[in-house]
Amino acid sequence: MSSGRWVARWTPKPSAWRRAAVRNLATTPASPSPAPAPSAKPAAELLVGLLVTRAPIVTPAPHPFVTAYHNYRASLSNVQARPVPEPFYFKQGSLAAQRWQAAQTAAADAFAAANDGRRPETFWGNNRALAKPYDTETETVTIHPRDTDAANTAYTDLNRRQDEHLYLALRDETADGAWRLPTTPLRRGSASASSGGAGEHEGETLAAAAQRLLDEELGAKAQRAETWVVGELPVAVQLKDAPAPTFFLKSHLLGGTLVAPSDAPASSAFGWFTAEELASRLPPQTWEAVQHVTSSTAPEAV
Repeated sequence: MSSGRWVARWTPKPSAWRRAAVRNLATTPASPSPAPAPSAKPAAELLVGLLVTRAPIVTPAPHPFVTAYHNYRASLSNVQARPVPEPFYFKQGSLAAQRWQAAQTAAADAFAAANDGRRPETFWGNNRALAKPYDTETETVTIHPRDTDAANTAYTDLNRRQDEHLYLALRDETADGAWRLPTTPLRRGSASASSGGAGEHEGETLAAAAQRLLDEELGAKAQRAETWVVGELPVAVQLKDAPAPTFFLKSHLLGGTLVAPSDAPASSAFGWFTAEELASRLPPQTWEAVQHVTSSTAPEAV
């Protein structure tokens, strides 16, 4: 090179595999297009059920054993008590004295009935007679019966079985007249709803769906009924023999009335039933799901 002479150099030719690699690089795009995303599966449908309860209006009738126990305790307390000096506390012939004497005689009779007719000596009424009572002590008060025959058959009457819990049930026309609890589909929000898409609704909670069921389908808003949905979590769930997983919430009817709307396509009748009556009308799987949140003492459905 330094002497000025020109030297020819040999350049190897590219091999076939190298030429193919260069050709592939020339035809390959710089940024490949992303693969199409698989279509998202639609969300499974969920149902929200409602267990509407009417609390007892009157106190329940006590069990005969409870009545006998309290009568015995009252009689025993009167027997062991010291005699009351009546002339000191009551004026002779007064209304208060007559009431006191009548109460003492009734207690003595109750004790005698439970002790083979023996009357305790501590009661003044053992050897004395009541003074002549006044002709009219108070105005006559008529005591109505707790329940009537009409209330046992009129299932739409909210005042039936006043000493028990009642539960609302609807009857379907499309399922051989089967009874069911009120249910409604849960509205699920979509992806475009979070981005402000027009015409899309946001998802609702279970409590919101239960309140919508009360207001729109059961007529609580139209009838101005006072209701209370207990909490925002379900009290029962039904997964078997149901069109979709059904979550039940509990609601109390505090005032007014609830009626099934006349234009509802799936229900034509409604009724208020006790827990025992509800057990014989609901499907076995539904009753098994809600039995533990009712006042029922009946055995579990098989």
